[in-house]
Amino acid sequence: VVMKGFIINAHDYVTIDGFEITDTSGPGDSVSSGVFIKSGTDYFEVKNCKIHDLYDNGGASYAMGVSWEDGTPLQTYGEVVGNTIYNVHPRAMIIYGNNHLIEDNEIYAIGNGNDDTDAIRYFGDYITFKDNYIHDIVSPKAVGHSDAWQTWCGGGKPASHYITFDGNYVDTICPSGDGYGG
Repeated sequence: VVMKGFIINAHDYVTIDGFEITDTSGPGDSVSSGVFIKSGTDYFEVKNCKIHDLYDNGGASYAMGVSWEDGTPLQTYGEVVGNTIYNVHPRAMIIYGNNHLIEDNEIYAIGNGNDDTDAIRYFGDYITFKDNYIHDIVSPKAVGHSDAWQTWCGGGKPASHYITFDGNYVDTICPSGDGYGG
């Protein structure tokens, strides 16, 4: 089944399994992400999906594969497992909250040149990244840089603690004109 996207609106125990999610832009759309997880959502799964070719419709500020809302209460116990995410911009995922598992995903062809281009940004505690394959992440213009993972504290973002990286493979993270890449 092909879908334009999902918004999980603070409902618990939601599973999105086996969908192709593409072309999220459209008139009146406020969120261009493939899956948008609103604050207050707990125990959710996004698995075995093919998420690709997502574009900002001019009203939203991004067109990411899977994104968590930055708000309170934080999301908890999310799993993003076994997905293929490509040709989304400027990130495949942005994660907020605690006790999440990000496992066995393939992420590639991320970048738009209007911001730092990262496969995954995360803010929270007890997040596990396991057996993910991240490749071909490129910031094509000299306005940012490319990272497989990025986080920071400050500017309203708390420091992350107890983050686990296990068995991930990263290949071809291309820097832009500023010379950084990670």
